[in-house]
Amino acid sequence: MIEHGKALPNGDHPHLRWLYGRIEDVVLDPPYALVTAGESLHWMEWNIVLPRFHEVLLPGGSLAILDHLMVPEPWALLGEILPKYRTAEYPRRFNMLEALEEHGLFHKSGEKRTEPVAFMQSIDDFIESYHSRSGFSRERMGQAQAEAFDQEARSILLRTYSEGVVAFQVAGRIAWGLPGSA
Repeated sequence: MIEHGKALPNGDHPHLRWLYGRIEDVVLDPPYALVTAGESLHWMEWNIVLPRFHEVLLPGGSLAILDHLMVPEPWALLGEILPKYRTAEYPRRFNMLEALEEHGLFHKSGEKRTEPVAFMQSIDDFIESYHSRSGFSRERMGQAQAEAFDQEARSILLRTYSEGVVAFQVAGRIAWGLPGSA
């Protein structure tokens, strides 16, 4: 991804610094006016990462957390089989922003959502997207369980999406505020 980013227009700009490593321990060059995080924040060690973000921000700086909302919700489409295959226990409707706020690790100042747009994805790509989630990663599931999940999910989805394409409405959301300190 870094090599691809460097090849994009202005990807080699002298004020752009590419980093590779876990945010928990990669060498940073603070201070920053803005720190951004995507949905992958749920994979990180919050008690390390959020205080670290707090430390590197300038006074008045912000943490911006970006995620997306989908209708129909992916968990609803395969809800009947998810408990059988999930490798990590999470509340049925996990909301990362709420969890961060409950633990004092994020203090939201504001939030904006985009208007929903139509999005279509092949059933195979939709199923593969589950494996990017911590409770369904191929590493945690193992090959046999991942293949069984894929097969059962495909069977369920083909009942509703016989053309092999899942249609959604997708909206983006950005929330900003201050990360909690250590």
